[in-house]
Amino acid sequence: SAVRNRVARAWLANADTTAARTLPDWVVAGVTQLITGFPSGGARNAQLATQLGDIIPLDSLIRMRIPEAAVPIGMGAESAPGSGQRTDSRGRTVSTTPRRLPPDMLASLQAASLVEFMWAREGRGIIKQLVERTRRGEPLSAVIAQTVSLPHDVPGLEAAWKASLKPPPKK
Repeated sequence: SAVRNRVARAWLANADTTAARTLPDWVVAGVTQLITGFPSGGARNAQLATQLGDIIPLDSLIRMRIPEAAVPIGMGAESAPGSGQRTDSRGRTVSTTPRRLPPDMLASLQAASLVEFMWAREGRGIIKQLVERTRRGEPLSAVIAQTVSLPHDVPGLEAAWKASLKPPPKK
């Protein structure tokens, strides 16, 4: 719900009151979705896989403004951005063709997918490092340069992350 998103964003924004800077939008969007659990990683990556040609390069994503309104809210598949599902009048799930998302919503999903990818490979400590170090103004490249299980440069991270996005199965 919108309340969960606001609580997650407030917690994230206030996690370190000694920091001189605010967090980059992509970190806020990505970590907010991880905290709220919405949309699911599978739904998020399925949507991104339908728009592989529209994926925003990481060098652009990490500098992009992602408005709060672009961060998904909701509790069900039918409210997921670009969802390929809806519920009919009888309560049955009906599959539809996923819609193309505008750039800010796509960026929000990408941010969450990337953060989740980093967590899955490096462990939850990477989220703490990402939040603390980007808040201090350090670039993503500095954060990943010291990781164990992630590529040590942004182009390598981008390539590995993109390879993890699998197109939806053909019907």
